[in-house]
Amino acid sequence: MRRITYVSAIVLLVTTAPLACARGNEEAQEPTETEITRTVVANPQDMQQAFMEVADTVLPAVVEVNVLQIVEQRPESLFDYFFGPPPEGEQRRPGLGSGVIVRTSGDTVYVVTNYHVVQEADEINVALYDGRDFTAVKVGGDERTDLALLEFESDGDFPVIEFGNSDDARVGQWVLAIGNPFGFESTVTVGIISAVGRTAQPGMPVGGFTEYIQTDAAINPGNSGGALVDLDGRLVGINSWIASRTGGSVGIGFAIPTNVVQNAVDDLIEQGRVIYGWLGVTMVDPTPQVLPGLAEDLGVDEAAGVFIDNVHLGSPAVEAGMRPGDFVTEVAGTAVSESVDFARAVGGHRPGTEVGFTLIRSGEERAITVRLGEQPSPEEMRDPQNLWPGLTVVPITDRIRRQTRIPSGLDGVIALRVIGDSPVAVAGLQRGDVITEINGSGTPDARAFYEALEAAGDRVEFEINRNGREFGISVRR
Repeated sequence: MRRITYVSAIVLLVTTAPLACARGNEEAQEPTETEITRTVVANPQDMQQAFMEVADTVLPAVVEVNVLQIVEQRPESLFDYFFGPPPEGEQRRPGLGSGVIVRTSGDTVYVVTNYHVVQEADEINVALYDGRDFTAVKVGGDERTDLALLEFESDGDFPVIEFGNSDDARVGQWVLAIGNPFGFESTVTVGIISAVGRTAQPGMPVGGFTEYIQTDAAINPGNSGGALVDLDGRLVGINSWIASRTGGSVGIGFAIPTNVVQNAVDDLIEQGRVIYGWLGVTMVDPTPQVLPGLAEDLGVDEAAGVFIDNVHLGSPAVEAGMRPGDFVTEVAGTAVSESVDFARAVGGHRPGTEVGFTLIRSGEERAITVRLGEQPSPEEMRDPQNLWPGLTVVPITDRIRRQTRIPSGLDGVIALRVIGDSPVAVAGLQRGDVITEINGSGTPDARAFYEALEAAGDRVEFEINRNGREFGISVRR
């Protein structure tokens, strides 16, 4: 038996009440039919036989993923040098997860696992059910879906798991979870699909681009990256995280659907990264806590949606006519109420897809169709030089006026955030500046600001009041 080492997995410690069904607070409805049909298993031995056959089929395709992170240690002071741990050297941090063999190509064997399992790994080893061990390397990974792809070379024969269609997953469906919880390799647990379409809340340390399958099959640390399969032995999802108050399974586990996994595997093999459709905007939830007074100023305080505060010049959004100041309420016919919903709805489409957006601009509802591009590299995404205008403004509310001591006779919008190295930042605009005019048009509120910004040409002249001093800033779009 292999020696049990530290385990590596995401466990979400829950301190609030358990998740409630979306319809949990509604009054129970009487059935429309007086006769209720029930399905009865005629012979429990048949179910037992099904479980055993699935285990026999799937276990050989599920691997143990052992990782090692090597951290260099150096003394921080003379005290540490003489009295602390060894002044220099390597600290070796082991970890454990699971993986699934999803493809072979010649002598190359591909294993999918969770990104968080191998994220910091310097050395990776995969151990098969039949006792074979191989050194693996990471092909690529994607934090947003929490998926990573490994590969190793061998001329032997390897079992490859069969993919199912996760869109067909139904609540109540039997599933088996297979992995290495707490280092107990090749463990099989059974349960049902408890829910579909679950999403991680903002701030959770899990992939935010996925709608998860929830299961009550026991999942524990070390199961991460393992298989969730149906009674035909087909992959339904990749086990990823659990919700728990104790760190152990309480019957609330989550798996990444296979349709997400399949697309990620294809992209990682062909491109080395997961390819997302790209719109080319930055967005924010215009809540009173985040952007005080903005929703009321734009007339969208009664609507649900996300606010576009900046666009990438030359992006698909700009080419299609989307502008800073737009308030998006629907993506591809589906309502969006938070930035995470918006990002998931856009990123779930492939490059080249035409996607319809419903938005509110200057109090009027509009429809725009955008042909999505391919998302640039993270470095290009972070480059603010092509981000327009490079700031977020809010109206001057009474509270802001008191807090910042803006005179009662001074009207405009205040720069709440200015992105470093963006066009307006390079021109000299600073956080806290009051913008009173754009190209000669007054900007007494946020709607007027964005209308003037849209009407401006390639050269935009901002009139600024900074601590009582008035001056102009010129920016070329």
